[in-house]
Amino acid sequence: MSRSLSKVLPAMVLAAVLANGAATAAEPFAIPVILPLTGNAAFLGQGEKRSLEIQEKVVNDGGGINGTPIHYAFNDDQSSPQVAVQLANQIAAQHPSVILGSAIVAMCNAMTPLTCQRADPVLLSPGIHPASGAPVFTSFVSTHDLASRSSGIIAVVASRGSR
Repeated sequence: MSRSLSKVLPAMVLAAVLANGAATAAEPFAIPVILPLTGNAAFLGQGEKRSLEIQEKVVNDGGGINGTPIHYAFNDDQSSPQVAVQLANQIAAQHPSVILGSAIVAMCNAMTPLTCQRADPVLLSPGIHPASGAPVFTSFVSTHDLASRSSGIIAVVASRGSR
């Protein structure tokens, strides 16, 4: 898991736990996650799932968030935007505070309009560039931002000559 995700995600989970006022310490706060666990993008989804499982264990071993354990509820989008939309609709109907997912741009773009109406989505794909003011968060530096910044860096390096 990226260093930035490991810092941002617990803060967002804390905000969601506090907003929902979890009932008891014994009742875990469920966080729905939509990932490509099967299909062509499973290699990404399985790695992200494992990272989130490790984070869940670390957070819960540390006493949870304000005494409330967390639980990531994984849903397989099968590397399909259509399945991602179906899952997003099912999950959003339960009115969660936050929805995590997906690892692929196509799935993120397909489910974001649905999830924005009912929850704050945290998108795990760096190919997403949320609009200013949108209730969408990305867990990485977007490729759009990275490209715009790196062109300036490349120009500076090129002007100094390569070694």
